[in-house]
Amino acid sequence: KVRRKERVAILHWSTPAYMAPLVEIVRGERTSAGTIRRINGWMGSLGKLPLNLNRDVDGMIINRVQHAMMREALSLVDRGIASLEDIDIAVRYGFGFRYVVTGPVRQRDLNGLVINHRAATQIYPTLNNSRRPPRALADRVRKGHVGVTVGRGFYAWDTRELDRYVKRYQRTLEQVLRLMRAFDHPR
Repeated sequence: KVRRKERVAILHWSTPAYMAPLVEIVRGERTSAGTIRRINGWMGSLGKLPLNLNRDVDGMIINRVQHAMMREALSLVDRGIASLEDIDIAVRYGFGFRYVVTGPVRQRDLNGLVINHRAATQIYPTLNNSRRPPRALADRVRKGHVGVTVGRGFYAWDTRELDRYVKRYQRTLEQVLRLMRAFDHPR
């Protein structure tokens, strides 16, 4: 219903939006190159890193990759292979810390594609490919355990400690962002 379709694009801000550097910009079928240039310039002037997608796809890049990981992680919980805490530790200290300095594709080059191909050949057939949210998520939502706003999600949250935790989380994210920028600006 928009008259000037060449002037329309989707902006997907990462969270927390005031701090996270990346903004995904999705081109519509009729979005002009000039519109994309203007939005990229605007995002740059705000200190954001624009990431351009050539067309819309549900979830864009960030949410698609994040949900693929979460589907598998929560499947491991549902199957009794690991606890929620185990998943958090594995991601943070196993592969997550490397992503402060490089993305998953470049990390594969650093590790070597032969070993990655061998692992993919073995692991891919065993990955969860359910079309439904894992039980570990669905059950919590059904019970109303939806996160910090109600004091319970995957974890129980002490509302007296939440403000302190969030402030510490934000300070740490700021430090991580400084480290990332000091190491290598992605563009």
